[in-house]
Amino acid sequence: MNVHLYISNHKAIKGIEDYIYALKEIFNSYDYKFSLVDKITEEADLFLVIEEFTNEPEKIIQQLRKAKSLSLKTCLIHTEFPNKNFFFNIFSRKDLFFRKSIPAEIILKLNNLKNKNK
Repeated sequence: MNVHLYISNHKAIKGIEDYIYALKEIFNSYDYKFSLVDKITEEADLFLVIEEFTNEPEKIIQQLRKAKSLSLKTCLIHTEFPNKNFFFNIFSRKDLFFRKSIPAEIILKLNNLKNKNK
Protein backbone atom coordinates (compact mmCIF):
# COMPACT_ATOMS: atom_id res chain seq x y z
CA MET A 1 0.00 0.00 0.00
CA ASN A 2 1.27 3.46 -0.93
CA VAL A 3 0.56 6.05 1.74
CA HIS A 4 1.18 9.66 0.71
CA LEU A 5 1.34 12.47 3.25
CA TYR A 6 0.71 15.85 1.61
CA ILE A 7 2.77 18.55 3.33
CA SER A 8 2.85 21.42 0.82
CA ASN A 9 0.10 23.22 2.70
CA HIS A 10 2.66 23.96 5.45
CA LYS A 11 5.17 26.76 5.07
CA ALA A 12 7.62 24.83 7.27
CA ILE A 13 7.91 21.34 8.68
CA LYS A 14 8.67 22.73 12.15
CA GLY A 15 5.66 22.01 14.30
CA ILE A 16 4.52 18.88 12.45
CA GLU A 17 7.69 16.79 12.68
CA ASP A 18 6.24 14.66 15.48
CA TYR A 19 3.16 13.87 13.38
CA ILE A 20 5.31 12.95 10.39
CA TYR A 21 7.54 10.74 12.55
CA ALA A 22 4.58 9.00 14.21
CA LEU A 23 2.78 8.37 10.92
CA LYS A 24 5.95 7.11 9.25
CA GLU A 25 6.64 4.69 12.10
CA ILE A 26 3.06 3.39 12.16
CA PHE A 27 2.83 2.76 8.42
CA ASN A 28 6.37 1.36 8.15
CA SER A 29 5.52 -1.13 10.91
CA TYR A 30 2.95 -2.58 8.49
CA ASP A 31 5.46 -2.54 5.61
CA TYR A 32 3.47 0.13 3.77
CA LYS A 33 5.35 2.53 1.53
CA PHE A 34 5.16 5.96 3.22
CA SER A 35 6.07 9.09 1.25
CA LEU A 36 5.97 12.83 1.80
CA VAL A 37 4.47 14.46 -1.27
CA ASP A 38 3.82 17.95 -2.58
CA LYS A 39 1.02 16.94 -4.97
CA ILE A 40 -1.50 14.17 -5.29
CA THR A 41 -0.93 11.34 -7.75
CA GLU A 42 -2.75 8.19 -8.76
CA GLU A 43 -0.02 6.06 -7.16
CA ALA A 44 -1.45 6.81 -3.71
CA ASP A 45 -3.68 4.22 -2.11
CA LEU A 46 -4.20 6.46 0.92
CA PHE A 47 -3.85 10.24 0.85
CA LEU A 48 -3.16 11.92 4.20
CA VAL A 49 -3.29 15.64 4.90
CA ILE A 50 -2.22 17.35 8.11
CA GLU A 51 -4.56 20.32 8.24
CA GLU A 52 -3.24 23.83 7.81
CA PHE A 53 -5.88 26.05 6.33
CA THR A 54 -4.28 29.43 7.04
CA ASN A 55 -1.63 29.05 4.35
CA GLU A 56 -3.26 29.13 0.90
CA PRO A 57 -6.48 27.29 1.84
CA GLU A 58 -7.68 27.16 -1.76
CA LYS A 59 -4.62 25.06 -2.66
CA ILE A 60 -5.44 22.36 -0.11
CA ILE A 61 -9.13 22.37 -1.05
CA GLN A 62 -8.06 21.84 -4.66
CA GLN A 63 -5.90 18.85 -3.64
CA LEU A 64 -8.73 17.34 -1.60
CA ARG A 65 -11.08 17.69 -4.58
CA LYS A 66 -8.50 16.02 -6.82
CA ALA A 67 -8.22 13.12 -4.36
CA LYS A 68 -11.99 12.77 -4.42
CA SER A 69 -12.10 12.81 -8.22
CA LEU A 70 -9.48 10.01 -8.25
CA SER A 71 -11.56 8.07 -5.69
CA LEU A 72 -8.61 7.93 -3.29
CA LYS A 73 -9.08 7.12 0.35
CA THR A 74 -8.36 10.40 2.08
CA CYS A 75 -7.73 11.21 5.72
CA LEU A 76 -7.58 14.75 7.10
CA ILE A 77 -5.47 14.82 10.26
CA HIS A 78 -6.75 17.50 12.58
CA THR A 79 -3.96 18.72 14.87
CA GLU A 80 -5.50 21.65 16.69
CA PHE A 81 -7.80 21.63 19.67
CA PRO A 82 -10.93 23.80 19.41
CA ASN A 83 -12.14 25.75 22.41
CA LYS A 84 -15.83 26.21 23.31
CA ASN A 85 -16.14 28.96 20.67
CA PHE A 86 -14.47 26.76 18.02
CA PHE A 87 -11.28 28.76 17.87
CA PHE A 88 -8.08 26.83 17.24
CA ASN A 89 -4.47 27.05 18.41
CA ILE A 90 -5.42 27.79 21.99
CA PHE A 91 -2.55 27.75 24.44
CA SER A 92 -3.95 27.91 27.95
CA ARG A 93 -2.08 25.98 30.67
CA LYS A 94 -4.80 23.32 30.70
CA ASP A 95 -4.56 22.82 26.93
CA LEU A 96 -0.77 22.67 26.95
CA PHE A 97 -0.83 20.11 29.77
CA PHE A 98 -3.23 17.91 27.81
CA ARG A 99 -1.13 18.13 24.65
CA LYS A 100 2.06 17.20 26.48
CA SER A 101 0.46 14.35 28.45
CA ILE A 102 0.16 11.99 25.47
CA PRO A 103 3.50 11.94 23.63
CA ALA A 104 3.61 10.31 20.21
CA GLU A 105 6.28 7.83 21.32
CA ILE A 106 3.90 6.26 23.87
CA ILE A 107 1.31 5.74 21.15
CA LEU A 108 3.95 4.18 18.89
CA LYS A 109 5.12 1.80 21.62
CA LEU A 110 1.56 0.71 22.35
CA ASN A 111 0.97 0.13 18.65
CA ASN A 112 4.17 -1.94 18.37
CA LEU A 113 3.22 -4.03 21.41
CA LYS A 114 -0.22 -4.65 19.91
CA ASN A 115 1.37 -5.82 16.64
CA LYS A 116 3.78 -8.18 18.43
CA ASN A 117 0.89 -9.84 20.27
CA LYS A 118 -0.95 -10.70 17.04
